[in-house]
Amino acid sequence: MPPNAAASTLNNSKTVAAWVLMESFPQFNQTLFSNTEPVGWGDYNSLQVKLNKRIEGGGALIKGLIFLTSFTWSKNMVANGINNNNNSQCRGCVDIAGPGTDPLTPFIPKPLYQLDGSDRTLDFAFSGVWGLPIGKGGLAAKNASGFLGQVINDWTLDWIFTDSSGTPLQPPNTLTYNCPANNNSYVPAHQTFNEWIYNETPSCYTPLANNTWIPRPVVTRQNNLRNFYSPLLSRVLQRGGRSVQNVCAAVFGLGSLSEPPAGARFASWALRA
Repeated sequence: MPPNAAASTLNNSKTVAAWVLMESFPQFNQTLFSNTEPVGWGDYNSLQVKLNKRIEGGGALIKGLIFLTSFTWSKNMVANGINNNNNSQCRGCVDIAGPGTDPLTPFIPKPLYQLDGSDRTLDFAFSGVWGLPIGKGGLAAKNASGFLGQVINDWTLDWIFTDSSGTPLQPPNTLTYNCPANNNSYVPAHQTFNEWIYNETPSCYTPLANNTWIPRPVVTRQNNLRNFYSPLLSRVLQRGGRSVQNVCAAVFGLGSLSEPPAGARFASWALRA
């Protein structure tokens, strides 16, 4: 028995499962792998639009108003994972694209081509800067100086608003889903936080038993089934870009898909003077 016998399934047990003997190089206890060749890929396509506008000559009320807007419509696809990769439901099952070229690579895996987990179909951002019409050059106290000028001059309001599509969900492939009652769709007719994924008919879901030697069904990430995403709004009221600030933020997030959020919004305020 070699010195490292404990590291090997074959040398550490009198009884060895049949699926272990069917593995490539079973003496390495399923830990032998090669990561020197590319086995995945991805592609990203998008339409991006940007609109920036600085309004000048609008008088004291406008006072250097700036708008920055961006919009992206995109799709991010990847093939960097294997649906059947020696999982507990089908020991030894691996999705194979073709034979390998050397002993360390007995086969070429077949990655599952699907939406990336970080894909967001739509992404929108709108920001701006507005010089308040008070103090020097404004509508009120436009000639302020001295102590009064130090207090009310050069105040600006900055904001950033963002909104995006949620990231796609991928139902587990440890079960089969057959639900004519909902047209075999995971999305309920009236989607709410109490029922983000269809759950009115439990018999639609059939768990797969372990060690069935049947490859798992392919369940790709769903384009029409995505996580909830709340718009974000941040606002800053500042004077002259000074570093002294007080921040007051209220954050309400989504704890889980089965529970409604306390409030579907994110807002923050910062005051710099």
